[in-house]
Amino acid sequence: MIATGGDTTSTALSGILFYLSRNPSAKNYLTHLLRSTFLTLPSIRLQPLQDIPYLRACIDESLRPLPPSPTPSTAMQANPAPQSASIITFPQISPPALHHNTAYFPDPFAFRPERCTLNDPDQIALAKSAFAPFSLGPRSCIAKHLAYAELTLALGWLMWLADFEPVVGKEDAKVGAGAAELGYGRHREGEFQLRDQFKCD
Repeated sequence: MIATGGDTTSTALSGILFYLSRNPSAKNYLTHLLRSTFLTLPSIRLQPLQDIPYLRACIDESLRPLPPSPTPSTAMQANPAPQSASIITFPQISPPALHHNTAYFPDPFAFRPERCTLNDPDQIALAKSAFAPFSLGPRSCIAKHLAYAELTLALGWLMWLADFEPVVGKEDAKVGAGAAELGYGRHREGEFQLRDQFKCD
């Protein structure tokens, strides 16, 4: 048995809730859409949830700054290759760097789900061409459709059932957020912070 998506899906859901809790207009609009569309919890199924574009827009806009795909390593081998060796290079682009490129995503550090539902087909096509939270090509995540299904159902149920907001005036309100004392790159209070951890048994 192979376990897939547990860590990445739960991390992505944490990020989605972080961004929604700090952007009440997006959270309230999504909550209104879900509660006006579904009258009972058992009626909340995957297919009708997929017919709510703003739900997918919130998921995608949260995956944009914190994609679950691994970031390419910057480590370089110190030893020179033997003269007889052939060196093959594979160009790689870091998804977080691509997703924060203003040429594709204007105001990239802002949480704006509406950027995924604009009435500008050219801008949407441009953004989609640079959106790669699950990587692209032969290294693309084979279970990305399963991950989207899990995130869609979990977020749909949670937003329909519960109201939530950050804890005001307490240290707990800062959990997951950036802070100036964390240094450059982690200094934005409105940006969810991740740290990679690799392990092997």
